[in-house]
Amino acid sequence: MRSPVAIICGFVLLVIAAAFFWQLNHRASPSPEPNFVNTANISQTHSSGPGNKPDQTLLHGQPMKPEVAEAKRGELLSRQLEQRNVPIDFCGRVIDQDTNALAAVAIKISIRHWPTAGVLAPGVSEEIHLDRLTDSDGRFEVHGETGDALSVLSLEKQAYELTPTTPHHYPSSSGTVENPVLFKMWSTNIQEHLVTLDKSFRILTDGRPYFINLVAGTIAESGEGDLRVFIKYPMQVVRGATNDWSCRIDGVTCGILEQSDGSDPMYLAPTQGYVSSFELKQQIKGGQRGSTGQRRFYIRLGNGQEYGRIEIGLYAPYNYQIPGLIRLSYAINPSGSRILR
Repeated sequence: MRSPVAIICGFVLLVIAAAFFWQLNHRASPSPEPNFVNTANISQTHSSGPGNKPDQTLLHGQPMKPEVAEAKRGELLSRQLEQRNVPIDFCGRVIDQDTNALAAVAIKISIRHWPTAGVLAPGVSEEIHLDRLTDSDGRFEVHGETGDALSVLSLEKQAYELTPTTPHHYPSSSGTVENPVLFKMWSTNIQEHLVTLDKSFRILTDGRPYFINLVAGTIAESGEGDLRVFIKYPMQVVRGATNDWSCRIDGVTCGILEQSDGSDPMYLAPTQGYVSSFELKQQIKGGQRGSTGQRRFYIRLGNGQEYGRIEIGLYAPYNYQIPGLIRLSYAINPSGSRILR
């Protein structure tokens, strides 16, 4: 018979061997996939770039096919975009250059609308096209449609043209009956003979005055002129050091009135509000350029008998060869009319 000690030792060795083989088999076996729907992945839109594989979203415990996952994301995107559709509420009015109402103006309108999921490709909008005709008070309205933006594509009436700087795109709710969006059209029968010029002048920037003759289109350091202009800035500076920069535009024979609304085409000069000068002071660092930017002014000349518009910009230093530059363009109506087109 075997001794009790031998039996015990044999049993211990069997237990150790069984534990070793069980652990080895457990490491080699893959863990089972959890049985749930990964809704987080369904609600996310992933990049489809070259380095990104389609999301293997789980549905009922099984991976989706790439095309199915992509379709799900597209449907979600379409539903999100569809929520942008809100009721369109637009009120407009068309007037002429004298603010009189213009009736029978033919208007073409487009509304951006996001269709129901599955109608078009995900993320693609459709356009709803409408036609309107202004009433006797020049008014037109758009209601009863949905979308997130409205565009006025065109306004047409014989012998009239729309102001070229008119905005064409508007939010879904724009204008009211009391305060409609205004569209100004000009009679094409109104044509004025304008004196025009577009020119640049090189100047020194030591503060000396320059006289600009608008009729002749010339500049000089002395003599007669309609505008007196100067720039004061050191012509030799240390790079990075701060220096004073100043300029001034004086109306010698005219008054000036700045127009800060960039959308106004300046077709009609006002009768009031003119001043004698414009001045700008600032500080710039050596190596940088100081300027007024291109500024627009109405001008009134000849003791108030002539009107015009000018666009003028003063720059210093302009470049290494040109210490200062004046850019000037203008249109003057010598007939005395305030119409500048």
